[in-house]
Amino acid sequence: MKPLTLFSWGYYSWGTATDRLIEMVDAVERNRGFEPPVFVEVRIKRSGKAPGFVGKAFDNLLGADRYQWMQDLGNEGIVTKTGLKIKNPAAAKELLSLTVKDFRTETVVSYSSARASVQGLTGN
Repeated sequence: MKPLTLFSWGYYSWGTATDRLIEMVDAVERNRGFEPPVFVEVRIKRSGKAPGFVGKAFDNLLGADRYQWMQDLGNEGIVTKTGLKIKNPAAAKELLSLTVKDFRTETVVSYSSARASVQGLTGN
């Protein structure tokens, strides 16, 4: 099996430039010899101020073959106002399983609205 790469990324300040973001990410992946990546949204709610990420905006831009919403990996504290708490941490296993089995790309990007993100994790 080929190695795959998972990135966690915060979309902060990209909300009005999602078309350029996709262009840029796709170009980088093409340059690396990969297919365009799949994006996995890990927000509990698809609301906010960034127009390119409100509701189904990003989903519609990418299409169903490049977009997956995993609400279970979202911060339940957004709904309950109780601080950071992942709704269903066990869903991380589902993310990995989807990445390995179903996605036809070597790169998967999970994202939320956070300003900071975790460094890319590479594994076999």
